[in-house]
Amino acid sequence: MMQIAAAHIVFNTSATIVFFPTTFTNFTALIRLIVRGEEPKKIEINIDELDAHLASTELPAVAIRS
Repeated sequence: MMQIAAAHIVFNTSATIVFFPTTFTNFTALIRLIVRGEEPKKIEINIDELDAHLASTELPAVAIRS
């Protein structure tokens, strides 16, 4: 009986090692097929148009703290 348990452990461990790398790519492709969505649009910001006074205030620090 102990030989069957040892063979079962060896088989499951080797199968996991063999199939583990392909699991994430296939699973990711399946999830993207099921859950359709749009990629977020990128926003372009012109730094030259920003107000220097607003950048020097504590507002960015407050946003990070909360």
